Amino acid sequence: MVSRRQKAVLEWCLSVVLLRFVLRLHSNRDEPLVRTRAFAIGAGQTLIVSWLSDYDIWNVRTNRWRGYGLGLTQQGLQRLLIRQSNDQLATANQFGVGSLFAKAIYRFWYGVLREPPE
Repeated sequence: MVSRRQKAVLEWCLSVVLLRFVLRLHSNRDEPLVRTRAFAIGAGQTLIVSWLSDYDIWNVRTNRWRGYGLGLTQQGLQRLLIRQSNDQLATANQFGVGSLFAKAIYRFWYGVLREPPE
């Protein structure tokens, strides 16, 4: 059985690999990599969801239906943000980059350096 720490380290590795892939893919474009609003919302949302799941607030980790509800809320906020923007593709990309960046930082702190909270 995989421990929570092993899962957290695996999440960190995957987020770092995906973030490097996205940055390398984006390096050939002329547009800026980070647009503050979408990047910040994606990062903030990922930090909040990871924190809620790690500390099992509102039983989002142990209750499957609450976890699904949190995931649907996260997707709904992302779609609302994308729909309101002028450049929908760039906004979706920035949201994803912010999410990957936040997941990499969070999992480095809670997973690689420290045990994930119980």
